This record gives sequence, C-alpha cells and structure tokens, in this order.
Amino acid sequence: MTSPLFHLTLPDASENEPAHFAPLLIVLEAMIQLNEWHIARSLRMAQKGMGDPIAPLYVSGVSCRDDDITREDWCDVFATIKRGRVNNGSLVAWRVAELRVAGIAAEPVLKWRLAPRDEMIRRGYSPRTLSRAKYAWIIHCAVKHPDGRIEDVTEVLRTPGNDGWSLVTKPLFHLTLPDPDKNEPAHFAPLLIVLEGMVKLDEWHIARSLRRAQKGEGEPLPPLYVSGVRYKEDDAGHEDWRDVYKILERGAGDCVPLSTRVIRREDMRSVAIADLRVGDHVADGINSWAEVKAHVQTGTKALLEFTLDNGKTVRCSPEHKLFFASDVQMRKHGVIVDLEERAKDVIVGQRLLTAEARHGATVLAIRSAGSAECADIETSSGRFWLPESDVIVHNCDNLAAWRTAELRVAGIAAEPVIKWQWVPREVMIGHGYPSAMLPGDGVWLVHCEVRHPDGRIEDPSKILGMGGEYMERV
Repeated sequence: MTSPLFHLTLPDASENEPAHFAPLLIVLEAMIQLNEWHIARSLRMAQKGMGDPIAPLYVSGVSCRDDDITREDWCDVFATIKRGRVNNGSLVAWRVAELRVAGIAAEPVLKWRLAPRDEMIRRGYSPRTLSRAKYAWIIHCAVKHPDGRIEDVTEVLRTPGNDGWSLVTKPLFHLTLPDPDKNEPAHFAPLLIVLEGMVKLDEWHIARSLRRAQKGEGEPLPPLYVSGVRYKEDDAGHEDWRDVYKILERGAGDCVPLSTRVIRREDMRSVAIADLRVGDHVADGINSWAEVKAHVQTGTKALLEFTLDNGKTVRCSPEHKLFFASDVQMRKHGVIVDLEERAKDVIVGQRLLTAEARHGATVLAIRSAGSAECADIETSSGRFWLPESDVIVHNCDNLAAWRTAELRVAGIAAEPVIKWQWVPREVMIGHGYPSAMLPGDGVWLVHCEVRHPDGRIEDPSKILGMGGEYMERV
C-alpha cells in the first residue's frame, strides 16, 4: 500500500446542481476524520508519557503553497509537518480536525468560481489539460465555525504567490501509519478511515443515480457484478482508488476492433488482435517488446475513426486511450502532465504519438465509424503499437468500496475490512516494485474485502478475476 491517488467524478456543472462539488467535500471529510484520529491519539499517547502531542496548526510552523498543477496533494497532519509547506486543502483538514477534538463542531466549506481559460493558462495549466470550454471551475477550502463565521486558513498561512485556489480532480492522499512495533491493533486504522471515505463517495453516486433515474434523467449505475468490470492489479508503486464512475470508465470499453493489427515478436508478423494469446510479445512503439498479460473480447462497441496527416487512420472505442506526442510548450515550464487522453476527448489538431515520426501525427479529422466486435489487451509496458496507423495506444479498485456502497444503499449494513501481510524487501523488488519506494527490510501489503452484518466476508476482487499470477506473487 502506498499513498492512494483518488480519481473522482464531479457531476456535470451544467445541471446547475448545488451538489456539483459534493464528491470533493466527502473526500475532504475523510482526511479530516483521519486527522481527528491522529490528534486524539497523540493526546492519549502524551498522557501516557509516550511522546509529545501534535502542536496546534498556527504554531506548528507550516505554511501554505500551491501544488504542482497536475494533481492536488492532500496530506494528513504528520505528512504536513514533515513537508512544512502544503496546499490549502491539507491545512483546512488539520484546522477542522483540531477544532473538533477541542469540542468545536467545525465544518469544511468550499468556495468556487469560474476562471477564464486565459487565467488558467497563466496559472501554468496546459491548454490540453483544460476542457474545451472558455472557463474552468476552481475551488478554495475554508473552515466554517458553529456560529457561521468563516475562517480562511490560507489568509493566515499564505506565502507570496500562493492564493490557495486550484482545479482539483485527482487528490493524492499522503497517509501516516502508526509504528507497528508498538503492537497496536490500530496500525491500519488510517487506511480504513480513508477507505470509508471512498465508500461514502460511492454511496452518494449510487443513490444520486437512482434518484435521477426515477425522474427519467438517465440510467442508474449497474450493480458491480453485472457492470462488466474486472479486477486489475495496480502498477508497482501505485495505488489508484477510483470512484464507481472511474472504475466503469477504466474497466469497460477500452477497446480496439478485433481486426486491428499489431506486430508479434514470436513470428515477426503483423497479426490481428483477435489472434493474440497471453504470453505473446507485441511491439510497443518505443523500440521494445511488451508481453501480453491479458486478452479480453469486449463485445460490440461504437467506434471513432481518426484521419492523420501521415496518410493513415486509427479506429478505436471512445473510451480507448491514445498517447500524445511531446509538447514543447508543456515541457518548457517544467510541468509534467499525463500525455494521454480518451479517444472521445481528442480534438482535431492534436498530435498523436507514433513510432515512425519523431513529432507524431496530427489529427486531421474525426468521425463516427459505426461499430464492430472489439477486444482489449493488457501489456507489461502499458502500451502497444498499431502499425497500420503508426499510433501508440494504452491498454487496459476500489471494488470493495463500490460493493460496500451498493449494499448500504440497498439497506444492508456492510463495511470494508482490510487484511495485511508483511513481505520482505527483496521479494517486493523481485515483483517489480521500485526499490526507492520500499523502506527498511520490507513492506506491508494490504487487501480490501467486504464484511456483511452476519460476519461473512466477501472478496469482490477474487470474484472479478484476481488469482493466478497475482495470488502466486503475493
């Protein structure tokens, strides 16, 4: 388990819902509850003579600074102290928590406003990371006292050039676990607190989708086990926690037609995706070969066709990911962004990454291309090359959070549970985990499941495909 990166879905702002930013408040509340746990525990430990209590925020020496624009780092109180300078959300989570522990029923609040596209670019955001609209929503966190007074932590702890406003969609949680040598059963309590936050977020999404369906405003979210998603282990060194919509987006539809051709190393031939088998090696377009780890036929999918200036075309489902060619303007500001996008979000004029042309191939036209039987492959490098179009494309939990949430919405008082296991450092390195991310002699691995009111344990990951190589490795 490493710091989880939360992938959140915000309702469409065009619906004029006051709940547009509700998902962010739910996740921020999880960080506040984690800080409450840390602060209360530090006070108990201090009373036993086992350390000093956590200092109040305003005398701790920390200050506010804006994050790298590619993500929002939300730090618990210990991670905040370690860093010294953190974002607005982290400071608000600490302040609300310490007020609550002191008996003051404080709450987090969000301010938001529409920022013109030009302003966002001046803040350092790449045009490609912004939507096509002329404006973008940015937010700012503050503290609300029981008497209605608003306290702006950033105003007190601000440093020059940092105003605390940001565009947030992927908060990265930096969590601190108690020292397991103290033989505390609460060692993994912080993970359960944050996992509970994801469960509550999924409850909100599921209940909202049911209300909207009753009004004829869309389809309800499907139950997990008929949704079409399947289990996939995160890449080594990453822990991606996705809400129900992000799981659906990632777990289904990331496909290309069965007739799409790739280069197979075993016979050095161009073969159709349909003819690949697990264990084959395919060209990934970066002078290397990638092993096929999974091959799944995903049924009939609608397709988009991209006409490129290299005289070729590429066809894929709207949810498939395409890589972009390097953008000089994005790099000269020292900004590192995710150089990939869902096909449905690609626009004419953007340059797709290719193996043959250094500067990529420009998209000249995009059109609907009917539908076809499709498949998805997962490769060891996370990408594979389509020689017919000279384009490099992307292959395809928290499942326990989704399952717990849908059971609760159905009136079943389920809860998430965590199993843990100590794995030696050399074993983890042998499984591909970066050595720089493995402290000491080893690391704790955790696995999330669902507990029913009668005590029965349900493992959604195993039901949806975990096993084989993964189980052997763990």
